Amino acid sequence: MSALAANDVVSFKDRAPADQAKPHDDLLVIELTIQDIDVARVLVDTGCSANIIYKSTLERMEIDLCAVTERSSPIFRLSGNATMTLGLIDLVVKAGSVIKVTEFLVIDRPT
Repeated sequence: MSALAANDVVSFKDRAPADQAKPHDDLLVIELTIQDIDVARVLVDTGCSANIIYKSTLERMEIDLCAVTERSSPIFRLSGNATMTLGLIDLVVKAGSVIKVTEFLVIDRPT
């Protein structure tokens, strides 16, 4: 997503402060609005440089799969195994007041 302006704030509900002595390598799961649909489980992986969405997610969102630009390419997992993408799709993503058209790789695998 684009850099945040001074008035664009990402915040979390009040919780007990994290123990600063522990390593901070936990997964971050957030909710985003994609194509005007609230998506409740978005995994943020800071080690990955790709935006990935599952074909089954697009179907549940009732997004026409004709919008996927067919361009297969491999995605490699940590194990070294490759998964082929179905192609690319551009979707409007909203996080707070930030709205951006984002390109996703579409894959057809179980989530």
